[in-house]
Amino acid sequence: REPVRNGLTNLHHLFSQAPILGSLLDPNTLTSDLLAADWETLQPFLEKALESETDDAEAHEQAVAAQGMTKAAELLAARFSLVATNVPNLGRGKHNDLLKDYCEKHHPKAKVDLATCFIERCLQLCNVGGTTAIVAPQNWLFLPGYAEIRKQLLDQCEFNVVVRLGANAFQDMNFWAATTALTVISFRKSTDTHCVYGLDASGSKHVEYKTTVLTTSVSGTEQLVEQKSQQQNPDSRLSMELPGKHAALSAVAVTPQGMKTGDDGRFRRNWWEVSLSGDRWRYLHGAPDVSRPVD
Repeated sequence: REPVRNGLTNLHHLFSQAPILGSLLDPNTLTSDLLAADWETLQPFLEKALESETDDAEAHEQAVAAQGMTKAAELLAARFSLVATNVPNLGRGKHNDLLKDYCEKHHPKAKVDLATCFIERCLQLCNVGGTTAIVAPQNWLFLPGYAEIRKQLLDQCEFNVVVRLGANAFQDMNFWAATTALTVISFRKSTDTHCVYGLDASGSKHVEYKTTVLTTSVSGTEQLVEQKSQQQNPDSRLSMELPGKHAALSAVAVTPQGMKTGDDGRFRRNWWEVSLSGDRWRYLHGAPDVSRPVD
């Protein structure tokens, strides 16, 4: 009974984090000898307890909960041919300590966003050659902060389809609520000549347009590029364009500063440069330090 007791304790500790971690939980991260005993031994014991303790409401409830944990562990440790989902997204800055620590430990290259952690987790749920189809915010395809996870996936997996869905990709969603992309990735290393099918459905915010593009491949919206070429892009960005079609901006321009007003040189001055008497000059207003009414 000691292995059973230890197995139940292990499962209970793991699934006590389920309200926060959900499907990120991976029973394979448990100690292997205890985990093997759980799956091979626990189920018969739990079924027997469930049948024999029906008169004791509390014991019956505990047996049902334990059996549920075992079944959940089996599902989360299994491997599938297809995993399809719309993953949750939440930037790392909004993660609580438990979620932040878990992603740091188990998804170090994908930890920038909960969405990319789930992309990696979905691929872990695939058997070799299995495929995951995921809708997620499109920024992971090109922003510098996601460079490590892009490089890892492009090196280890096979990208089949990349669709830029753009804004308002779901029925009744606010136009600006999310800008998303659909990616279909297989858990196997791609060949040097493997091509990715790209589709751009972001040309309109109307759902009907996106449906048409996805179902009929509107002319000019599709592209076929070698996956290897995307690995050669800066930060391994998934541009879905043929190599050399456009010169990189860094080849023709230097950008020492981000977005700003273009006429600062004409109108902005430091306080010691000018006299503030009269009506010609006004102080430049920035964000307030505290919340207060605005005049």
